[in-house]
Formats: sequence, structure tokens, C-alpha cells
Amino acid sequence: MGDVCNMNDCERFLRSDTGKAYLDEITAMLKGKTIVDVSYSNEVQCIATTLHLDDGTTFDLWQPSFDVDALREQFAEVLEEEYFKDYPARRPAENNVAGRASDGCSACAGRGWLLMFNETASALELQRCDSCSRFRSDGEAQRFVAEDHSVCFAALMEFCRALVAEVNRRTKEVPNQEELKTFLQTVSNSLRNAVRLQPDGPIHPSAPDGEGARGDAS
Repeated sequence: MGDVCNMNDCERFLRSDTGKAYLDEITAMLKGKTIVDVSYSNEVQCIATTLHLDDGTTFDLWQPSFDVDALREQFAEVLEEEYFKDYPARRPAENNVAGRASDGCSACAGRGWLLMFNETASALELQRCDSCSRFRSDGEAQRFVAEDHSVCFAALMEFCRALVAEVNRRTKEVPNQEELKTFLQTVSNSLRNAVRLQPDGPIHPSAPDGEGARGDAS
């Protein structure tokens, strides 16, 4: 069901006698009470907030900002650092194969990967950063991103932003039929590369070990 259907059902509940009675019960439970403590719990898809009232009862709150996807977007770096505390063996070495620390890389901000345009495949794809060489190949960088949900989410958000920017750039003037066909193929190929970055899923690079023609940063 779409957003309009959801909104209409919420409105029907709010105006119904049963809905009003249900909300009145909640109002009576909270009105005049004092919050003496607040606790938080892991509910898999979100973090729940529990209010502890002065009469011994509790009240649970579900905040959109505590949804797991919202947390991954807002606290990507924090979650990555905590992930490496759980799996210290997976933390990249401080010094890469070239003997330079990747944390200070200005090209990729220490991530070790960039979203690039592969001219041969005519598509955006995730490639390793050549400036710091944190990863040995594009495929290794793609596997690293795919193995962590928070990092993968950040990469997919970057795919989305890059595609939106490309749409805005190319549609300033009305494209001819051939330009439109080429552009749509680029979008299709780019989305295919984005979908391949699935946590715990297979990586299917466009060339062996993810190596392809390298292009300019998007």
C-alpha cells in the first residue's frame, strides 16, 4: 500500500469512535504522570524508547530517527568504528601496501574507495582509491563495502546522489533520441552495479576482480 493509503487509514482511525476511545485511554495513562526514568532497547529494526512513570507503569515510544536505516545514515562512521571493535581482525591495516596511511587520504577521506565512472561499461561503479591504494583491487573494495551494512548503505546513498546529479545535469537541455537512449543505459548499468553491492551477497564485477576501465570521479 502506498503513502496515500497509509495516510487515509491513519485518518480513519483518528476519527473513529474506537480510535478516539483508544487514544483517550493512552492520554489518561500519561496525563499528570511524571517520567522518573528513560531506557532504550534493541528491537532489531529500531531502538525503542521506554518511559518509566512515577506510578510504576511504562510507555514505549517508536521514533523514526531511531529506525536502523536512519541510524546507519546519520552515524555511519560511528557504526563502522564499533563494527571493527566487534571484528578487530577485519580492520584495515594502518599502513597500506604502498606504506602510506590511508586515513589521511584527501581523495577518498580514508575510505579507500570512490564512486567512479567506468567509460568502457558506461556506468557508475565503486572502485578502489588509487591515491592511497588501501585495497589491492576494485573487487576487494567492493567486497569490503558489501560485507558491512552501514558502509554499504552509505555507498548506495552516494550512488543515488550521483545519479540524481547526473539527471539534473543532462536534462538542462532536451536530449535527442540517441542521447536519451545512451543516458538511460548509463542509469541502468549504474543501478545494476549498485544492486550488486548487497551485504552478504555475491559481488559480480564487470571485469575479473572488479578491474575495469577507470574514469573521472563523479
